[in-house]
Amino acid sequence: MKIAVLGATSFIAQELIREWVTCQAKHEVHLYARDVSKVAEFIGKLNTSSVNAGNFKLASFPNECSYDAVINFIGAGDPAKAKAMSASIMSVTERYDDLVLAYLEQHPNCKYIFLSSGAAYGNDFSQPATQDKPTIFNVNGDISAEKYGLAKFITEIKHRCLPELSIIDVRVFNFFSRHQDLSARFFIADLLRAIELKQVCQVNPEPMVRDYLHPADFKQIIECLLNAPKINLAVDCYSAGEIDKLSLLDELKEKFGLNFFLTEKTEIVAATGNKVNYYSKNTKLSEFGYKPQYTSLEGILVEVNAILNNEQSQQAVNAPHD
Repeated sequence: MKIAVLGATSFIAQELIREWVTCQAKHEVHLYARDVSKVAEFIGKLNTSSVNAGNFKLASFPNECSYDAVINFIGAGDPAKAKAMSASIMSVTERYDDLVLAYLEQHPNCKYIFLSSGAAYGNDFSQPATQDKPTIFNVNGDISAEKYGLAKFITEIKHRCLPELSIIDVRVFNFFSRHQDLSARFFIADLLRAIELKQVCQVNPEPMVRDYLHPADFKQIIECLLNAPKINLAVDCYSAGEIDKLSLLDELKEKFGLNFFLTEKTEIVAATGNKVNYYSKNTKLSEFGYKPQYTSLEGILVEVNAILNNEQSQQAVNAPHD
């Protein structure tokens, strides 16, 4: 399959490429990004003998090519970065979505997978998302924390208004892998830094339930959708089971020595606002053959173990010899 990946410097895009390489997927993948040097550096570290990967300037899309599918990863993933670019997130999302839609008008048989977010549901996650959950945004209040979700929501509405085109919006809630940027302001990244640096992590006691997707399950989702018939809809990503904050803290304490204490003085950095039950019970993806391999906890433990083992290996390599 010939696939264009827009936003190839995106962390989650690169995780998909790694998974394709690992399973030796026979795709021809054109990676589009503003900074092609970063993409070239990334490709250079992989054995891409099975995946035919090309590197192109984002401005050159579609590069006179005919694609079976376009996957659009453009958008912020780091909560702190999302907050910083809140003024431009809507215009950036619209610009590149319109670019792909213009391509689809000329190539109606091409499938478009747009990376959306659970934030498209709005700010009410007192209960997890379901098939019937309405989207709620407080447009009369301060929407600075909601621009990311609004950008995704507005884009999804545009897509549903084009039923003749094959467009799938993939709502990612939470994602974690061993290649995570631990300097980013994610909850698990904060915990991992505390473990690595042997520091005490301050944790807000506010209840929180999350569903963390493992890279292998994300790859499975994308493959299921690439092989699906021509459709126009949105789907929610989910693992084999969500996890609550205290259970995760206790597991990381028991298995990796995490030292933490609960305090309400801790700042919560969340690009999409604070949400108690930020996950979905909408299992529409099962209709396309998706069967998650990992629960949130299983995926986290596998990836955290890989991160810490790699750190120990690096320390052993760099240790002075007598």
